[in-house]
Amino acid sequence: MSGAYKENTMPNALGFAVANLDPSVNPAQDFYRFAAGGWLDQTAIPDSEGRVDGFIGLHRQVNQQILDLLQAAAANSATAPRGSVEQQVGDFFASAMDTARLDALGIAPLQPEFERIDAMATLEELAATLVHLMTITGSAILLVPFVFADRKQSDLNSLGIYPGELSLGTRDLYLTEAYAPLRAAFLEHVARMLQLAGATAGEAAQQAHVIVEMETALASAKLSPVEAANPAATYNPMSVADLQALAPHFDLATFFAQLGLTTEQVVVVAEPRFVQAFETLLVERPIADFRVYLRWRLLNGMSQYLSPAIAEADLDFFVKTLQGTPALLPREQRVASHLQNSFGHPVAQLYVKAHFSPETRAQVTDLVGRIKAQFRKRLTTNRWLDESTRAFALDKLARMEIRVGYPDNWIDYSDVEIRRDDYLGNVMRLNRFDMTRNLAKAGQPVVNDEFAIPNATLPTTINAAYQPAANKIEMCAAFLQPPFFFPDLDAAVNYGTLGAIIGHEMTHGFDSMGRHFDAAGNLIDWWTANDSEEFEAFTNKLVAQYDRYEALPGVPVNGKLTVTENTADLGGVTLAFHALQEVLAEQAAPGLLDGYSPDERFFIAWAQLWMSKVRPEVLQLLISSDPHPPSAFRATGPLVNLDAFFAAFAIQPGDAMWRDKDERIEIW
Repeated sequence: MSGAYKENTMPNALGFAVANLDPSVNPAQDFYRFAAGGWLDQTAIPDSEGRVDGFIGLHRQVNQQILDLLQAAAANSATAPRGSVEQQVGDFFASAMDTARLDALGIAPLQPEFERIDAMATLEELAATLVHLMTITGSAILLVPFVFADRKQSDLNSLGIYPGELSLGTRDLYLTEAYAPLRAAFLEHVARMLQLAGATAGEAAQQAHVIVEMETALASAKLSPVEAANPAATYNPMSVADLQALAPHFDLATFFAQLGLTTEQVVVVAEPRFVQAFETLLVERPIADFRVYLRWRLLNGMSQYLSPAIAEADLDFFVKTLQGTPALLPREQRVASHLQNSFGHPVAQLYVKAHFSPETRAQVTDLVGRIKAQFRKRLTTNRWLDESTRAFALDKLARMEIRVGYPDNWIDYSDVEIRRDDYLGNVMRLNRFDMTRNLAKAGQPVVNDEFAIPNATLPTTINAAYQPAANKIEMCAAFLQPPFFFPDLDAAVNYGTLGAIIGHEMTHGFDSMGRHFDAAGNLIDWWTANDSEEFEAFTNKLVAQYDRYEALPGVPVNGKLTVTENTADLGGVTLAFHALQEVLAEQAAPGLLDGYSPDERFFIAWAQLWMSKVRPEVLQLLISSDPHPPSAFRATGPLVNLDAFFAAFAIQPGDAMWRDKDERIEIW
């Protein structure tokens, strides 16, 4: 895995590069500035982005590669067989880029759906209309059905009922006084959009208040991000009759009939309190308010598939105002991102064929094996686990599946009609296919789709992800390149980047959430009481460590919200560092490269992986809802818990980076 040494040639030197250092800074005083100061001084956030970092930089690169593939497919789709990947991808992209046609149509493609909503007069019709809108928009509105592998019987698919999404995303934006100006801007934005859909200025202003009031009521009932991170809190199995008792005014019989599901089954309700808040709205609000709300959710959910003027009016708020981003990405790049997620497997087939080599897959698979062997060794010798817990942990690690790159079996979309002249229709038909396919799994044995979660595990996503209910890690093809993996750099760099990320994902199986699932992915307590107390003592120290970090003036990191990611970062860096020592013992590795030892390069590589600049508006949103801490604290947070870090850079008591022995945290 050592490779022949070459300098990083990625644009803007994202990831490991000596040029990114600031050697004028003493690493013992400010290690992040030492490791990343050169890059921080030379880098500006593009006007079209809310932040710039390795994920965003690589996404831009992959997005351009995909855009090239989409354009080529569009040029050749007329001669491709109907239902083939090339025909579907090419015609989908062409339909999105036919802006002359979309301009001419304006709001008209949504008019039949508006009329359907306006005709809704009873709660029975509300249930039927809600199902129809979720089916065609793919949006999570009010009460959301979704089939998943049951948390306590992981080989069986269960039907879950989840809370609808909020237009602003996170509950704090509705409830916290600091966001009052943003809520006022949102109110104005909703009114503007409703006018584009045909409302008068007066009607739109009144309707916008109704929409914001309804979402605020729902937001007040949602679990906080910290509460929702507890898997037991969102696992509430009950009969449909019991669900009906939570919302007696909602017509569940019609809802289930429209979904094609039986009411004679157990459903898992993620947030009963939200269902009760929905019931309160049903009692207190007239049906006219629900017509207003559903019109807004339809318009907001489908605006990007209408004329550029309507699409960009919506983005002006959600991108420019909410994220503080001055400019929008060009349309073709936005479309490429949309198709990556909505039409994931067909697009990914083109990408993998063009850009992911068997050699990379083999190299990463070898690295995975070495990190897993190191974790097994550390579990075997762990000083605080009781033997029964240790046996469960070793079994869970042994049965943890790790997939690299792309699935063995692609989802077949060939039956979905994709037309070159019907962008909105293509989206609606695709959403219907996805929802129907998911609901058909209810009550059936689990057959997991691989690399199929939008924004998480599609092969074109810049990510690796652990799935506790499947005890599985998927490492996406697009992710396995610089700045996360350098096939031509030395082992120290690759263990400090991808090696630590692999260890991070493995540790998620044993973090504050993942530890509640067994080797088969069932939600079960396999820990002794003593080991649970030990683990919680360690993680409480980690919470306290990150609570002391200040992300913005007067705004601390939320240690409880970020504890799972911080545990995984600490585990990942620890596993990768010790695995690197074994590699260095096996290989004739160079003592110094660019003047730095392998240990120094490992820690520098990890810190440079998290180089980041973020707009304050984006950072404020992330602090309130993102389980990951800001990047600067990912760069150094785990390092100050490793003895080897202090040794590598001769950090001594009295130095700013120093932590006394009793302050250092070692979990896995």
